[in-house]
Amino acid sequence: MKRKDFKILAWISLGVTLFFYFAFTSEKTVQNFLLTALISVMYSFVLGVGNGLINDFLNKKLPWSEATTKRAIISIVTILIANVVLVYFCNYMNFVVFQKAATTEEYFSGKYNFINWFTINIALLISAFLHAKGFMEELKKSSKKGSCRAEINRKICQCAV
Repeated sequence: MKRKDFKILAWISLGVTLFFYFAFTSEKTVQNFLLTALISVMYSFVLGVGNGLINDFLNKKLPWSEATTKRAIISIVTILIANVVLVYFCNYMNFVVFQKAATTEEYFSGKYNFINWFTINIALLISAFLHAKGFMEELKKSSKKGSCRAEINRKICQCAV
């Protein structure tokens, strides 16, 4: 991940913090603001960095331009597994550790299944967008390389004549 990606995650965290604090926090205190900020930063960075590292790793090991179908299948499987694990971790930290709204037993009893499912779907949607963006960037790079090669070949042919 690039430095720019971390800046984007920081801005997203700030925006999410402000949104949730002003829209859903009934008691406007500094402590509640800091808790909202901590939770927003955790979700943004755990999910953002987790998905970013997966995407970067796959881009190095299996570029889109070399094996598109295989890469798509591996991407889908890895982001599904990673997002389920990361969301369960973030929600556990949020509801059990930070907010103390549930015990470990309550959290894993199924009481939070809808919240986990909803959050996983949001994470998958964002992750799919990022993988599609990576695919399009790779497509753009490979088409530029192809057009450059064609241009070089054309110039070589003209010089030979």
